[in-house]
Amino acid sequence: MLSQPMPSIGTGDFTLHWEGKKLTQVGDFAKILFRGSNGNNDFAVKLDISSGSSYVSGAVTFDFVSGSKATIFCGAGYFDSDATFKFTFDRDGVASVYKNGELGGTVDISGNSNIDLDFTIVDWFNTQNVDWIGRGLAILNTALTSTQASEIYRDGLQPWLAANPEYR
Repeated sequence: MLSQPMPSIGTGDFTLHWEGKKLTQVGDFAKILFRGSNGNNDFAVKLDISSGSSYVSGAVTFDFVSGSKATIFCGAGYFDSDATFKFTFDRDGVASVYKNGELGGTVDISGNSNIDLDFTIVDWFNTQNVDWIGRGLAILNTALTSTQASEIYRDGLQPWLAANPEYR
């Protein structure tokens, strides 16, 4: 598990960037890629689990713990190959997932737009019984567009951030 302090997102848009893959696992457990908390409002990104808490390979669920859950079904094995993933959150619209710059799916999250995500600690890879490859982790203060997601995949995260420092 990797933990880091994080500024307040509040009700603003954001993007989670992850380069890597899910490796071996023991059993059909939820794989918590990301969890943020301040003790009041938690938020988690769970891989291979549906909003109804059923194991589904290739599903990603965005769990606004004090709100609701929203799931995108990307296809079996979607997170099993080494790739660049982006999870974008337009808080009054949709959440999207991109793999190698290509859109994997979207889901409406507008019902969670008023939830204040004021995290003090962020945990990446907070799951037992799962091994991960994780590098190039980043939290951006905007919901990336499809064009921006493709640019980061093409150019790399650090060169893109150097050209766009306002999104750090």
